[in-house]
Amino acid sequence: MLFLASVVFLHLIAPKSVQLVPMIGFLLLGYAILLVVERGWSMASALGIAAVIAAFVWLKKYTFFPDGVFLHFPYFTLGLSYIFFRVVHLLVEARDSQTKRHMGLGAYLLYTLNFTTLVSGPIQTYDEFARDQFTAEPPLLDLATIGSQFERIVIGLFKVNVLALLLDGLRNDAYVQLTQPLPPILKIFAAFQLVVIYPLFLYANFSGYIDIVIALARLMRLRLPENFDRPFSASCVMDFWNQWHMTLSSWFKSYVYNPLLIALVRRVSSVAMQPFLGVICFFVTFFLVGVWHGRTSEFLVFGLLTGAGISVNKLWQIGLSRTLGRKGYKALAGNA
Repeated sequence: MLFLASVVFLHLIAPKSVQLVPMIGFLLLGYAILLVVERGWSMASALGIAAVIAAFVWLKKYTFFPDGVFLHFPYFTLGLSYIFFRVVHLLVEARDSQTKRHMGLGAYLLYTLNFTTLVSGPIQTYDEFARDQFTAEPPLLDLATIGSQFERIVIGLFKVNVLALLLDGLRNDAYVQLTQPLPPILKIFAAFQLVVIYPLFLYANFSGYIDIVIALARLMRLRLPENFDRPFSASCVMDFWNQWHMTLSSWFKSYVYNPLLIALVRRVSSVAMQPFLGVICFFVTFFLVGVWHGRTSEFLVFGLLTGAGISVNKLWQIGLSRTLGRKGYKALAGNA
């Protein structure tokens, strides 16, 4: 039923079925590499992940590369980013797993094409997915659970169709004011409105969508991970990212930040330098987070700004920790 629902969902959102062919090719490439990695071929994992990344960049048509290398016919890529995350996750886990296991094509497609998480997440690990999908005793679905999920769907619909639309209207008004020949003070106020309203619009739209899909999945006896935890109550930039799109942050932490930090620590023996290695890893990780959000050069700048903001925040924490000592810094952080 889940696979049928996912196929119907793809059919409804894709303009033409033939436009799904490149995405199907990407899925088959990922599964072929997964089969090779499962056989224990050590070089296959690194080369396979590189091939998946290259195929993803190629299909997404990142404008940093010459236009001539891309496919020049319309095809469907909505949801490809989240399929990419799942495929890389499977390849890394297959390489690192102590117990070798074979994943059938059916389980692979169920996981990668799960319609509840296809378009905008949340990003779920395979073990979490399999825990509910392939168990003999799926999660309980009683009247109280059904009622709470319908309540969450209503809240999500309100966020997306009322609150987000209202904020989007205010955002558009502020943007129009910036383009008009108005006094500088009014333009500054309009810019301030834009800076404040746009993140709230993104939160209402995105978290509302996530509320809906988490509730729908739970009604199908699938438990999806939470993706937001009151991000605007965060005490610093780093905490904000730990509470905003949490599954994305967790994925990049597991597959970019941690491996990069381990690799650098192995090569730099100085204990005094290790905190600064973390700063480098934070910059690279959040630079890639920014670049992932879009395929144009503007997102290179967004990645640089995001990485720089996180790096400055981390350097500030290191400075405070060295100035106040560990106990003093923990006491200060506890009062934030």
